[in-house]
Amino acid sequence: MKKNYTIKDLLVLLLGKVWYIVAASIVCAILALFVSKFVMSKQYQSHVSMYVKSADNQSTGQDKTNVDLQDINASKSLVQTYIVILTDDPVMNEVSDKLLEMYTPEQLAPYFTVTSGRVSNDGLRNAYSMTAVNQTEVLQITATTTNAKLSSDLCNIMADVAPSFLIRVIGAGSVEKIGDAEVYNTPVSPNTTKNVALGFVGGLMVAVLVILVIDFFDNTVKNSDELGDIYQKPIVGEIMNIGGKTSKKDEGSSADRKKQLLFNNKDIPFNIVENYKTMRTNLMFTLSTTRNKIVVVSSPNPSEGKSVTVANLAASMAETENKTVVKEDTFTKEQLVNSKKYRDSIDALNVVLDDEKQYTFSEVDKLLKSFYEGGKK
Repeated sequence: MKKNYTIKDLLVLLLGKVWYIVAASIVCAILALFVSKFVMSKQYQSHVSMYVKSADNQSTGQDKTNVDLQDINASKSLVQTYIVILTDDPVMNEVSDKLLEMYTPEQLAPYFTVTSGRVSNDGLRNAYSMTAVNQTEVLQITATTTNAKLSSDLCNIMADVAPSFLIRVIGAGSVEKIGDAEVYNTPVSPNTTKNVALGFVGGLMVAVLVILVIDFFDNTVKNSDELGDIYQKPIVGEIMNIGGKTSKKDEGSSADRKKQLLFNNKDIPFNIVENYKTMRTNLMFTLSTTRNKIVVVSSPNPSEGKSVTVANLAASMAETENKTVVKEDTFTKEQLVNSKKYRDSIDALNVVLDDEKQYTFSEVDKLLKSFYEGGKK
């Protein structure tokens, strides 16, 4: 598990999975397009503007020319007050009454909650939004529903209800409607382009996050440097896969092994031959400093290249005109469990390696067999 990443590590990791990232981004963008087109309801807006006057700014004639900054600021302050008042329940009740004069409860049911022949105040409140236009004394009322005409009617009803209600409640200032709300048949939501872009970016971020999480918890060894860091041991050599791809059925067979051997095999790439020579040099240097000249090639699973590695390494060492003996033994699980037999096997290999006499393969077999039967002969 690698917990420290450099920028280079991240770039190499992500570039290696770039097609997965692109595919995830495209899939999420298509999903966002589908949801925007076929799942999300279309929203329509309409708006009406109203001009707010303060009490000092309602006179006509000569006084009208004396509007100063103080009057404008008073009107701006009234805008915020009007917004609070116009969203209160009494106003919503009047809007509901006016709306039910234009529509039946059955017609309003798809858009609002209608209970006992009355439209829900919360539903109406959620349909409205009110704001001061650019911090001026102009109040803009916007209605958003899934029906373009209904949105327009809501704005016009509020514009009709607001003046008389505000004068009655506040007793100061006034509002004047600036035109009527119109029906806009172009939906304002969903914004398909925006949703597709967000889907693409979201898919990209999710893909990158998943790749980083998987790599963070991945404890497999990626290269020889990681292997050396984990076990704190030097790497004698590194051999690439030989012989190309092999089917699962033929893996580990005689034919599969034969095409990976260096003996009389001109198809072995030059770099593989050189890798074995490098391993041979490193091995000979390492063995020169030890008393027991023993090399063990092992792996936890069958058909992982132990025999091929031993045979090729022996061939590489024989090229230096050193006398080379290769003996392959297979330790079964039963032998490994029985520690005595395992030690006997190691002792038998020591006999072969330490004896100065030159043995043939058949003589080595006889020696090991007799040793396993209970004595050295």
